[in-house]
Amino acid sequence: TPQDYREHEGDPYLTACYDAYRYFFTTTMPSRNQRNSIIFAGTMGMLRRDLLEGIGGWDEWCITEDAETSLRLLKQGYEGIYVARSFGTGIMPLTFASFKSQRFRWCFGGMQILRMHWRDLLPSKRDPSNRLSSAQRFDYLVGGVQWMNDLIYLGFTGILLASVAVLLASGRLALRPLLGATVLLPAALIGSGLVRALWALRVRTRIGLRRAVLAFLNWLSVSWTVAIACVQGLVRRRGVFMRTPKSGERRDVLSAVWTARTETVIAVALWGSAGVTAALGQATPFLLALLAWQGSVYAAAPFMSLLSTRTALTNQLERRRRTEWMRERLNRAAPYLAGVAATIIGVAIVAAVVGVGGSHPGPHARNPFVLQQRGQGNGGLFGNVGGTPSPSVSPSSSLSPTPTPSGSPSSSPSPSPSPSPSSSPPPSPLPTP
Repeated sequence: TPQDYREHEGDPYLTACYDAYRYFFTTTMPSRNQRNSIIFAGTMGMLRRDLLEGIGGWDEWCITEDAETSLRLLKQGYEGIYVARSFGTGIMPLTFASFKSQRFRWCFGGMQILRMHWRDLLPSKRDPSNRLSSAQRFDYLVGGVQWMNDLIYLGFTGILLASVAVLLASGRLALRPLLGATVLLPAALIGSGLVRALWALRVRTRIGLRRAVLAFLNWLSVSWTVAIACVQGLVRRRGVFMRTPKSGERRDVLSAVWTARTETVIAVALWGSAGVTAALGQATPFLLALLAWQGSVYAAAPFMSLLSTRTALTNQLERRRRTEWMRERLNRAAPYLAGVAATIIGVAIVAAVVGVGGSHPGPHARNPFVLQQRGQGNGGLFGNVGGTPSPSVSPSSSLSPTPTPSGSPSSSPSPSPSPSPSSSPPPSPLPTP
């Protein structure tokens, strides 16, 4: 069933997020339902427990394990049904940083699914364990590849900036890659994508033009985030979470720009290139249009970030926003806190070991008999320092005054008199360790 959200009415930023979410559940899911290729979105839905256990349960290696599970169930020949009815409402990410983190997870998970199952999605891959139809393979393959649109956008942006640099350095483009028929395909994709998105949003979600434009800008605002998630999802096996620049509790223009600082830099570079080339008269109108459009794609991020700072939340949502902000900070600080904790534990262990090894052995530490008795077979507590053999000491003489090198008695008083000559002979001395 569709994901649905509450407490967005009247706020431009939350409404733009809501309309962007609705597009998938009002346009894509009904279409895929006709071909039995829906994605289990996880928030509102049911799975048969015996089937889930039969395929081995959730695959924890995938950061979007719900969508990956639906693919494995379809591969076994089972059916999924999409019911276009809301059974519950939740809360959307209340900050632009949280929104970017969510979209990063979705894209990274899509790349994980594509890396793991791309062979099973090929038309030529036929075996008894894979019962996917051609339509199911197509939907899941295109659903994974479509995340790379923003990666292509980023590559096209790099080509534009490189072309401007060559144009400013030499005054001309030898290959002229931005003129003629070579740019018809990118221009057609950009134009058709814009018209299709706005038309589909208005028709399927029944919203006005202004709301459709804001929802479209909401999609564009995560273009850089999705491109980075694609790259990391293709080169990293384990799931990661995006760390977005934090701005604390400040909700102003500077904090909004700081949250989307990378996108802001790219947009300024594109628009600045358009201004410089136009001032020097070295750019065609078509090149200027491309630079202006690509700059608008990345400028949507600071615009949405600024829009989110003006959101007037209810008391409940404001507490939730602060909770999200604290969670983001803790996630960012977790590696450093773990390092500090490991250092403290290591120092404590070393201190405990040193303390046990160098602690006072007891009240008889000065008694040579005690030292020798403890040292039987292992050289004593301290061993034979310098290799000098220890003198043999009998138990009967252990309490007698210890002679000094000059022959005078020790200043230490004798606790008891020496045994008389009539007493029994002392036992033989203990062997020297």
